[in-house]
Amino acid sequence: MAGIVYWKLRSQLAFSTITFDGHFVSVGEAKRLIAGKMSLGPEAVEELVLTNPKTGQEHKEDRRLR
Repeated sequence: MAGIVYWKLRSQLAFSTITFDGHFVSVGEAKRLIAGKMSLGPEAVEELVLTNPKTGQEHKEDRRLR
């Protein structure tokens, strides 16, 4: 089963999606998928910050996303 993460940059109005195999994806892998979809270089992966839009909590590298 493929999983989906909805994401957007602060400057964007609409959410985009990335898909991955399985039920979970690591924060690092989600950042790599987003950077790839946006055609950003590998240095951008470290600059991306993933946060929960409802709580504002930042997702750290050691966490998995569902």
